[in-house]
Amino acid sequence: MRQPLTLFLLLLVLITGCTHSHTFQLAEYHRDLSHKYPPVSITVNDSYVGLYLRNCNSTCSFSRDNIDYNILFALREPGIFKRVDINNAYSEYVFDIKFYKPDKDKTTHFDVAIRYKNDIVKQYQYRAEVRRNLFGDTNIINKNAIEYFVSLFLFDIQHDGTFTNSAIN
Repeated sequence: MRQPLTLFLLLLVLITGCTHSHTFQLAEYHRDLSHKYPPVSITVNDSYVGLYLRNCNSTCSFSRDNIDYNILFALREPGIFKRVDINNAYSEYVFDIKFYKPDKDKTTHFDVAIRYKNDIVKQYQYRAEVRRNLFGDTNIINKNAIEYFVSLFLFDIQHDGTFTNSAIN
């Protein structure tokens, strides 16, 4: 009787650990600014959109990589920019973002180059270890990592005074 109960509890712990979604501690930044930052446009991974084949047993379907939209919504959500667009050629400020999914070392990279009228003004690099789980949804893991990286980025641009510096404005 004791052995099946122990085996059941061990299996329960393993399954719970494998399905746990990876969460990150978000950086605290000011959301209630006296004036909003200027409109920005983002370019994610050189505007490359990943499409992946799924369910190829009987019929194949494609799945779109939503990294660009996740970054867009994470930058829009705090409401600190006047506007955030994707690939807006008329925007004076462009965030050129490179998001690299976990590599063999389980490290995710998030690099941002802030451009003002096509000149690089500031660059930021972020790294985090992402634990892949057995049953976890990759899009949710990426979304959590993106929210974390965007919070660090917004904290840094506020701390550095990137948009309050008279040399940029």
